[in-house]
Amino acid sequence: MEQSEVLGAFKENTIQYVNFQKRLREIIEELTLEKALELGISRRMFFYLKKKLEYKIPLKLKEKTLKKLLDLV
Repeated sequence: MEQSEVLGAFKENTIQYVNFQKRLREIIEELTLEKALELGISRRMFFYLKKKLEYKIPLKLKEKTLKKLLDLV
């Protein structure tokens, strides 16, 4: 099998590759403070995430926060 430039994706693989950084950024952009608090994300973390989006800093989240954000999907 030929390897593609995307780690874990092969030429014959039919599974669609998802850019998780892009998907997380979309989720955070749509996130409101009220929804974040309902999910158990603190006010401080909410503004921290929004600031990372504003300055285009790569997102490196802990598993606990990541799970809460992916629960929206």
